[in-house]
Amino acid sequence: MKGADERSARTKEKLLTAARDLIVEQGWSSVSSRAISARAGINLALINYHFAGKKNLLEAMVDRAVTEITTSYIPAEAGSDLSSFMSSSLRMVPGMVKDPNVRVLAMAMLEATCDEEIASAVKRNLSAFRRLIEDIAHANGLPDSKVSGLATLLAALLDGIMLHFLLDPTTDIEDAAETFKDLSWV
Repeated sequence: MKGADERSARTKEKLLTAARDLIVEQGWSSVSSRAISARAGINLALINYHFAGKKNLLEAMVDRAVTEITTSYIPAEAGSDLSSFMSSSLRMVPGMVKDPNVRVLAMAMLEATCDEEIASAVKRNLSAFRRLIEDIAHANGLPDSKVSGLATLLAALLDGIMLHFLLDPTTDIEDAAETFKDLSWV
């Protein structure tokens, strides 16, 4: 049974990667089940077999993208002070925007405004990211009454900087990181 499980995992991985790459290349709305299966070199019926349809495949792809982003880019200082975490996160932006997972997540955020299933995946992942920031804020002694609002603000700041850099690669990230580091209220 181990061989069948490995084949199943490889098939799912091929489908998730094909969907991600097609979305980055062609945009969300132009990606079909047929295009995904053709790119993956896998029978179209396997999308339904493994994911119960394209919508679930795309939702799983968003979840996987966020997991890979978190694994690759959460700064080592995540357990230290909030200012270091944010400065490190900001400095990673130029490298991150080349990652197809980051690009597809940015596109998923926009798609979520008109697709409830994708919105569900995006909301779940945004909430998890805010909780990470809340945990760092708690560890740094911020009052409970300020933690949630600050986490929302900082998560939105990072998302916004990412979007600005995706649209305008001349955005001065280093200056933004230094400015943030100098803020005494964090």
